[in-house]
Amino acid sequence: MKGSILGIILKPPMGSIIRQSIKSSKFTNNEAEYEAMFAGLELAKSLEAEVVEAKCDSLLVVNQVNGSFEVREDMMQRYLDKLQDILHHLKEWTLVHISRDQNSEADALVNRGSSVEEDDILPGAVL
Repeated sequence: MKGSILGIILKPPMGSIIRQSIKSSKFTNNEAEYEAMFAGLELAKSLEAEVVEAKCDSLLVVNQVNGSFEVREDMMQRYLDKLQDILHHLKEWTLVHISRDQNSEADALVNRGSSVEEDDILPGAVL
């Protein structure tokens, strides 16, 4: 399948867990991590969330967002700037690194989305 599949899980304090696989443009792994963060935060915003604890299995992305690693590429800086702008509108947020093993549920969503035939879905479609 051409393009990337993003796996997003939103666990509101009350209510049902929301799981989404989203077909997106072709991204590098780190770009896909940022894109998944954007999509997850937009979903949280649509549910009027003010406090968000985000989890990500990319140590690079987590450390860039938290200010521990410098950004060396212009494209990654644009991603970081956009994410910081989104996070700025939240009352409170945290971003924590999780291991790949702890991210198996999101990975399963990516695999599920990858198994759908390309002609059956449009870019940006939620699967």
